[in-house]
Amino acid sequence: MKQDLVERLEALIDVGSAWADDVEALRDSISRQAGAGAALSIELAARRAEQAFVELQTALDDVRSADGRRVK
Repeated sequence: MKQDLVERLEALIDVGSAWADDVEALRDSISRQAGAGAALSIELAARRAEQAFVELQTALDDVRSADGRRVK
């Protein structure tokens, strides 16, 4: 059970990392090609991607450090 959670979180982290990298890569070209509004949207998406990545890392650390206890 715990190993399954670890593996699933690791997979999500990989996806989240790739997503954050892709959004970051779009930032410069979007700004040049589509203007300030699109650039702002990409900036927000990049921040959210980074936040999601950090939260998934935190969850993974918590799962790894759990010793079988249930948290209420």
